[in-house]
Amino acid sequence: MADSQILLSIIIPAFNAENYIEKCINRIVPLLDCDVECIVVDDGSTDNTLKLLRNISNDIVNINIISQNNTGVSGARNNALKKANGKYICYIDIDDVIDTGTLKKVIEYLRNNLSEELVVFPHYEGNESKGFILKEQILHEGKNTDLMELYKATFSQKLNEPWKKIFRADILLNNDVKFPTDMYMGEDLCMFVDYLQYIHCFTYINLPYYYYYKNDDSASAMIKTSFIEQEMKLYACLGNFIQKQSLDRILSQENDRLLLHKITRYIKGLVDHNVSKRDIKFVIIQSGAEDRLNQIEFNNKADKIRKWLLVHRKYYTLTVILKIFKGK
Repeated sequence: MADSQILLSIIIPAFNAENYIEKCINRIVPLLDCDVECIVVDDGSTDNTLKLLRNISNDIVNINIISQNNTGVSGARNNALKKANGKYICYIDIDDVIDTGTLKKVIEYLRNNLSEELVVFPHYEGNESKGFILKEQILHEGKNTDLMELYKATFSQKLNEPWKKIFRADILLNNDVKFPTDMYMGEDLCMFVDYLQYIHCFTYINLPYYYYYKNDDSASAMIKTSFIEQEMKLYACLGNFIQKQSLDRILSQENDRLLLHKITRYIKGLVDHNVSKRDIKFVIIQSGAEDRLNQIEFNNKADKIRKWLLVHRKYYTLTVILKIFKGK
């Protein structure tokens, strides 16, 4: 990190984002001054993203546009971090928006609290057609040295996204904490549990400045067999952290249970999209999911049934049951 007076670096990856640039950047510009910078990474876009970014940024102080070959969102974030001058780092996705006034309050808080190691926030989730709802975290407000509270929220996978947190740049850089570039699902959480190894406290502030745009229809339509392989990578990452930190068995059980629920929901999605039983069976075996889940003993009756149906490859029966009980 360069020697400077920059307090906060806002990092925004952008790929084929010409429809979102103006709305996102206009919310950021009023925040940019002597101690706040913005780094936008054009990740090999093939539309007018780079051209628009350069036009918009011409007369703006403290905005840096980086152009690179496409590496994916993780590579873009990692490369931007190398160029960041801020004491703190926050990440924003270009197709989401922030509340400028609320983020100003967060920045003022950082100016007055320079010893923070991690700051966590609630956020809004939704879209214009359905509206937005506030997604609060189950964390006690204020500064907290009880990391177990943070671990429980993390391993229930309610703290996945990087944009609901502000990180210390020196912790990221000195410990080579990066987003894994071999993952396109779960990479945010893997990066976060790596970061958790190096902190001693965190602060939860009730200043929801982030509006996450959720498109439920596209999420279900994009289910692929490779999601299961990605899920196994995430499961291994979380399991390694639990083992390394000698954490409570409850967290390991939660990790196991979430793996079961996610894999079975993916199977339902694949069946719904007419993926053959043969293809589902192949990826379940190849990924190691079937073997791993077969080794786990679940206490809950419903989880036992899920596991039995999965390891006995009753994928269609599993799908019918999940539909009846709506995935519960």
